[in-house]
Amino acid sequence: MAIGRVMRYLNEHRLFTSLPSYDEVIEGLVCLDPRRPSNPSSKDLVFQLDIPEHLRGQKTRQFAKVASHLWGGHEQTARSFEDIEIVKIDELAYARTHPLKVTLSFPGGVSRTVYAKRFDEKRLVGLELENILGPGKYNYSSGGEAIYEAELPGVEAVSVPNVLKVRPEYQEELVRLDYRAFLTLMGDINPFNYLVETTEQRQDTTPGFRMRPIDFDKLFTNDKIGEPLRDGFLIGPDERPIAIATIGEEKYNSLLELQRQIVRRRYLQQENRIKALLEIVGDSEDCNADRFKLRDRLAIYYGENGSSRAEAFYDAENMGELLGLHLTEQLEI
Repeated sequence: MAIGRVMRYLNEHRLFTSLPSYDEVIEGLVCLDPRRPSNPSSKDLVFQLDIPEHLRGQKTRQFAKVASHLWGGHEQTARSFEDIEIVKIDELAYARTHPLKVTLSFPGGVSRTVYAKRFDEKRLVGLELENILGPGKYNYSSGGEAIYEAELPGVEAVSVPNVLKVRPEYQEELVRLDYRAFLTLMGDINPFNYLVETTEQRQDTTPGFRMRPIDFDKLFTNDKIGEPLRDGFLIGPDERPIAIATIGEEKYNSLLELQRQIVRRRYLQQENRIKALLEIVGDSEDCNADRFKLRDRLAIYYGENGSSRAEAFYDAENMGELLGLHLTEQLEI
């Protein structure tokens, strides 16, 4: 882990925290299901964890501190969250890093959910790129040993009724997410790993939609070996005619161009911050695992699209440099 760069980034661009590590949070918790194997797999899905009575005060203090960062602004507000109650803790064994889903009850009957996850550079970079380049913000806090995220509104796309998926507003938001997914090389993005939130437009009650990814494990990966890199990960060659037929070709093309302009402006406003993220990517062993395969695919893609800088991808020394070239090519910077 590029811990030095990570700490500098958190200190400079986010509020550095001294929150408990993932291991400290899960330590002492007891699984209520005696059938839980020692190394659960994706087939085992979810396990409820119990807090032994002698640890309840400690765990409550830990999550009061987490809550103070997510919803109170800073560590000094932790005391105002001392009256929270931990209602339930679930271990999500189907996810790679086994995050904890923690349901908290606040005075007044308010219930909120936070996810405690092991720290990894990919998730930090994915959250930050979406916060900088995307339309919505992820409420999260990290101190380098865990990432704590407030639950986002919405449902997994796989659960959205088909009657909504054929709406032009839905397809339009899908085009926007598809563009950002390609721009940040999100890799495997599918209906299970992005959320759809239904909103209401200002002028009438027609539902609008906002989509945000929730899984960054495949960031900078090369799962589709042998396939050419294409300009979109959600809307493939088979789905593109459907999207165009739904919203119209002119609207489809204008949406892509407008999204490019919006993201370009956001990039230029936060260029130094993005460069700091690219340095983290460049130093991260996990982010560089598929660097050579992605390098070749990016070079071929830009060569076939007539870019004068296609050969520059072969000279990139790490994934941070590759992503930087990709971003500047796409955004014409």
